[in-house]
Amino acid sequence: MEVVVLGRLHFDRAANTDLFSWGEVWVHEAELDHALWVYRDPRVDPACLAHLPGVLRRLQPVGEGRVASGLALFHLPGHTPGLLGLEVEGVGVLVSDAVKSRYDLEGSPAPPCWSPDLAQGSCRRLLAYPRLFPGHDVPLRKEGEAFLPEGEAELLLWLGDGQEVVLRL
Repeated sequence: MEVVVLGRLHFDRAANTDLFSWGEVWVHEAELDHALWVYRDPRVDPACLAHLPGVLRRLQPVGEGRVASGLALFHLPGHTPGLLGLEVEGVGVLVSDAVKSRYDLEGSPAPPCWSPDLAQGSCRRLLAYPRLFPGHDVPLRKEGEAFLPEGEAELLLWLGDGQEVVLRL
C-alpha cells in the first residue's frame, strides 16, 4: 500500500493532494475533525483546505504511532489541532510547523497558531530529540540544552537581467 501523510491540512502542505490519486492520504484524526468543522464554516480557519471538492472524502484518519520500520507519527497539536510530525529513526523528527523555526523553541510560538498552550507543550516534547527538521528553517541539532542550525538558509534569486542574488538568513 502506498501512502501520503499530510502533516496538516493548510494550503501550503495539502494543496496538491489530488495529485496523489495512487495512494491513501492519511491525516491525524483531530485534523480531520477540525476540517469537518471548517467545512461547515470556512471562516474558522481560512488556511484549511476542507472546502475544496473531494478533499475530505480522500482522507483516512490516523493516530500516533509506528507506521513502518523506522518511521513513527507524532501528534504535535498547537499550530493546528491535528498536526503530525514524523520520526525517522537515526535521522531526526520532521516537525512541520510544530516548530516553524528555531525561534519557536525559545518562547511563544509564532503566529498563526490555533492553540499557543498546546504548541508550547508540543515544543517541550520535541526537546528530547537530538535533531529536528522545522517547517521553515534549516535542520536543528541539539548540543547541550540548545538547538543549533545546521548550515544557513539560502535563497537564490535569478533576476530578469541574468543577475543572481543569494539571500542568507
